[in-house]
Amino acid sequence: MKKWRAENKEKIAVSYLPSYSPELNRDELLNVDLKQRVTKAAPPRTKMALTRTAIDALRNIQKQPARRELRASVRTPTGVSATGARRT
Repeated sequence: MKKWRAENKEKIAVSYLPSYSPELNRDELLNVDLKQRVTKAAPPRTKMALTRTAIDALRNIQKQPARRELRASVRTPTGVSATGARRT
């Protein structure tokens, strides 16, 4: 691997990341929001009620510009934001 990396160093960029970094993972950020909202609601008694609560929570998160901006500000080492936008 070291030999291949040395031969191709102009073609690739190697980034070392911590083993656990939830602040860089957009799924983790969404999970935190979703769990907080779902657990604040009345406990659902059926699978359909849980689904409806989760969908309502996700739609509420989606409508908040501040939350979308936070997600967009999270950048990965490749230069792609959490929303998939390329860094300019």
